[in-house]
Order: sequence, then C-alpha cells, then structure tokens
Amino acid sequence: MEKIILETDFEETKKRLLDLVERNAMRRLTKKERKFLRNYFMTPADAELFFRFPRKNINIIRTKSYVIIYYENTVKGRYFGKATIKKALLAGIDDSGKIFTTVFNGFDAKDLGNIKNMNLTAEEGDARVKSVLGYDEEAEDGEEISTSALYRVQGDLCMQVRDREKDLEDMLRRIIINSMDMPLSRIIQNIVTRTLIKNRISYTTSIWGISVSTTAKGYEDKLHLLLSKAVKESLGIDVDPIEVHEHNSYGGGYILWITLDSGKIGEIACKIADSCKEQIDLIIKEIMQSTQMKRIIIGNHVIIVPTIPQMVRTKVNMFGRDVTLRIRIFFDDEAIVRDSDIIIKHDEHGVKRLRIKGIKHIRFYLEHEGNTSLKNSAVLRLLSL
Repeated sequence: MEKIILETDFEETKKRLLDLVERNAMRRLTKKERKFLRNYFMTPADAELFFRFPRKNINIIRTKSYVIIYYENTVKGRYFGKATIKKALLAGIDDSGKIFTTVFNGFDAKDLGNIKNMNLTAEEGDARVKSVLGYDEEAEDGEEISTSALYRVQGDLCMQVRDREKDLEDMLRRIIINSMDMPLSRIIQNIVTRTLIKNRISYTTSIWGISVSTTAKGYEDKLHLLLSKAVKESLGIDVDPIEVHEHNSYGGGYILWITLDSGKIGEIACKIADSCKEQIDLIIKEIMQSTQMKRIIIGNHVIIVPTIPQMVRTKVNMFGRDVTLRIRIFFDDEAIVRDSDIIIKHDEHGVKRLRIKGIKHIRFYLEHEGNTSLKNSAVLRLLSL
C-alpha cells in the first residue's frame, strides 16, 4: 500500500486522505494494511470504526469534505418478520489533518444516504452533512462573527450565536421577574402554614406541597376560601394564587392538597416589578455595564470569554420585606458577549481566536456524535487488547 505524503496545503491533504478512505471502503483489509492505515486516523477508535464497518450492501457518497459509506440491508427478524437496517459511516478530516469517523443510525443515517439521490453539488453535500452534525458554517481563526448561526469553531466544538442587540434589556427584565417566583412562593407558603397553625389545622409538607388529612368529604372550598383570604389580606393583593384539590386517602378518608398556581405567582411578580421599576432598571444597567472573564470547558476545549455576569445577587422590596434574589442569567456553557475576542484552546488543535461583533448570546456544544455506544465499544475493545 502506497504511503501518502501529507502536503503543507490542507485542502490537498484533505483530498488525498478522503481518496484513501474511498478506495478502501469496500476492500477487506489485511492486518498489515490496517496497521498501515491507523497512522492516518485521529484516534485508534476512529480507525476501528472504519475497519469494522460493513463492506457489502453499501453505497459510497463523496462530497467536498466528507466520504459517506451508507449501509442498508433487509434482514429477517427473529420475532417481527423483516427489518431494514440503515447506518452510515461519515469520514472527514479534522483540523489536525487526520481522519475522523462517526457512525449514524436511523433517520440521521437515512438523511446522509439520501444525499446521493438529491443531485447536489459537492458544496451543497457538505452543507447537508453539516446540518446532520449540528452546525451551519465553519469559523476560521481570526474571523469576525456578526450573524446568528450555528458555527463549528474547533474540532468537534460548535457554537450557537444569537443576536441580542435589540432585546437584551427585555431578556434581563424577564429573567429578573422570573427569579422572583421562588422567594414569592416561600412568602405565600409561610402565610398558608401560619394560617393553618392559627386555626389549629394539622398539616404535613412534602415536595408535592402542603397536605391536610380529613375524614369528611367536601371541605376543599372552605379551606380554599380561608387560605386565599389570608394571603390577599396579608399581601394586599387581589390575585388568588392558592389551589386546593381533594383526593382519596389510601388509608381511608381524604387528603386536601394545597398548591400554588404558577401562572398567578407570575402575575403577582409582574405587579411587584411594576412597583419597583426604577430599582429593576438600575439592576439591568449594572449588569449590562459589568464584564467578567469566564472560563468554559467543553470536552477538551477551554474557552476564555469576556461576558456579562452569569449570576447576580440583589435585593428587592416585596410587600415591605427586603428579599434577596439569586438571578441566573445564563447557563455554564453560555455567555453574552459585546464586541470582544474569545479564545479557544485545545491540547491538539492549539489556540483559536474569534471576534464577536455586536451583542451576542453564545452557547457552546459538541457536534452530533452519532452512535456513541459503537465508539465506546471500539475504545473498550482496544483497551482490552
């Protein structure tokens, strides 16, 4: 087997390696050939997936950047008659100039197999493959990101970009109002329990709510009236957030479940937000003017990004009480960036820098891994050798 001389030109190297995959996709390889070919794959597991993929009943589909080996075969099932097995092996070239492989089953495999019948150009075929992998475009080192899209930024790392130029302030306001729900619920639950104790009604609490046991039927309306009146008078509101439901008890008798209506809690939170609008506007202004460096780890990728704070603690006045709000603006794999550079580091791919233009909400994730159980099996098989 002829050794491939890897070119300094990445596109030429990519073409030669994809030719290598295509030439050997239908061949039953000898042990010597397998040992030779392993050098061109990213990991031994990538090579193992390629070596063990079926060599019969396959179609080979070539796009500009990928080789797809599509397998479809109808077999007689043991219990359910005939069954059609569909799977696809996708081979591409990583940024490091090595071959990676991923196996897809079911609908994803069918989507890749259908590329052959679509009369697509090589570039259109690439776009179809990228959509299955979970991104739209490739982001080059030093590139300025200004449009909302799904980007592959380094190796198997992808980045979702959403524009927040016009709605960041509204988004922060919604998040602050939503963060009021939990402390507000605690205030109302305290009023409920105090009212029950005052009226000498025994109760129990659980993750499902507050429950009152009774041997008689039909007391849910009376209990609801008692509790809703206490909440309205204590908080000075006209919204009734209390719900009481009667259920049969397993030991005989009845259980009255006391819960809170989340929609009504949200309505009360909006009224509180209206009453302290200036305070919330000040919180939003402070968040938008603050910047902190955040370190995000996704797989083996380390992303360093300047972002507005992920978590903010502040106090607002709720019915004469100073209540601490714990406001989570976004999750650990996200950031909100304004006209800044982000740096992505990897032990194999090196360092990549991207420029984010405008105010963008970004989220990092790994591209679709396909059938992970097959790849895990390949890794475990190699470890056991």
